[in-house]
Amino acid sequence: VMGDAVLNNKDLDGKMFAVLMFQWPALEVQKWIAMYCLRNKIQAPESLVSPGQWKSIKILARAQQTGNPQELQTALLAACDARDTAEPPELLLHKIQGVAERLRSLFRLPENWHVEQLCKTFGQRVPFAKGAALVPVQPAMLNEFQLLMTKTFRSVATRDRKSPLPSGLTVRRVEEVQNVGYWTEFGKQVKKLSDGSEYGPSVPRDLKTTQYANALLQKIGLPVLGEGEALLLHGTSSHNANEIAKGRFDLEKCSGNGLGGKGLYFAECSSNSDEYTEQADPQGQHAVLVVRTFLGSVNHCADGNPDKAALPRSMKTGYDSVLLDRERVNGTYREFVIYDHRQCVPHFVLWYTRN
Repeated sequence: VMGDAVLNNKDLDGKMFAVLMFQWPALEVQKWIAMYCLRNKIQAPESLVSPGQWKSIKILARAQQTGNPQELQTALLAACDARDTAEPPELLLHKIQGVAERLRSLFRLPENWHVEQLCKTFGQRVPFAKGAALVPVQPAMLNEFQLLMTKTFRSVATRDRKSPLPSGLTVRRVEEVQNVGYWTEFGKQVKKLSDGSEYGPSVPRDLKTTQYANALLQKIGLPVLGEGEALLLHGTSSHNANEIAKGRFDLEKCSGNGLGGKGLYFAECSSNSDEYTEQADPQGQHAVLVVRTFLGSVNHCADGNPDKAALPRSMKTGYDSVLLDRERVNGTYREFVIYDHRQCVPHFVLWYTRN
């Protein structure tokens, strides 16, 4: 009866609507009518949705069928414009949410990432798969990051420190890194390494960030650490921090002078990462990246003078990372090295001042 009414009279009788709305939830009726109209390629009743909004719904439905990320992004942007210019029916909101969740599913994005807002940030020029955004973390969460920085701080300086050792570090602001391409690459690489591992994960149980990592991630709304993963710190200049967050770590720019050879170095202590943040921003704030890192099978090196060429080569013998245990050698710090940027993904840019 409903189908015939739609086909024969695009303006459905108000009484029929009243009866149907009374019997079923309004959205379910709207979804049924939309499905019927889409299937029969006819205009939906204007009493249900305006012609402009119906056009957006058709584009959204087509994008959902193809599953093409670029089409989903374009459809979502157009639909949001249609929603924002007029009072949107519940059906349009439902379709927008459906497309946003399809994008989330395709890229396996964390639940706290606002897909619709990311699309707006990227616009039409930046493909969703390559987009990145820095989202301010609520001030109420700063205490969690302060705890991480304070509890992992040690009054120990190495020869790499070029300024006096501070008495502590004070967190001023934090930005969450929402980098779609980096997150996707990381997930694929972790699966590849986990499936092909010879030795299995061997992340140190006494890692200094461990007891704070999962609680912090959960409160933000990010997945907890998986097997073989660690939350570590990477100190760099304020300029580089932004470049890495919106792009990626570049191994070509890494110096080969480190004890572990040419690789990406991460710290478990805030005082250790602070040694490499000499260039502050105009406000005098230093930047450290809080990074989810897949360490997997760790090659533990407690040699005071290791072979810089041999350590990277050990990745071909079943290891996934190197632990430079300078804490055991001379009482300073342990540092972790990886040789593939896909084994890490920055979660936060943490801005702080030295006390």
